[in-house]
Parts: sequence; structure tokens; C-alpha cells
Amino acid sequence: MTELLSTYTAAEFAAVVDFIERTTQAVTAETARLTAKAPLPGAVKSQGLRHGSPANSA
Repeated sequence: MTELLSTYTAAEFAAVVDFIERTTQAVTAETARLTAKAPLPGAVKSQGLRHGSPANSA
């Protein structure tokens, strides 16, 4: 990694670090947003009908 990182100038390295930090913040915020909207694991979306109700009977 040291050899790889030594190929960047200080300005390039700063740009890479800025990109990684900002990308991490964006992904973290989007993950939190999506998690807040996600149903709990194992939850079934309700459509107003319960299993076995007359509307579901054949």
C-alpha cells in the first residue's frame, strides 16, 4: 500500500481521501434512509386481508 500511495501527489491523495470520506457519508445516509423504510425481517406486508379470510378462499 505504501508503494501504491507514494505514486500520488499530496493534492491527488487529498482528493482521493475527500472522495472516500464523502462517498462514505453519502452511503451511510442512504443506508439509514432505506433502513428506516424497510420492513422488519419476517414481516409480511398487509393488504387488508388475512390468510383464510373469505376474500382469499377459492
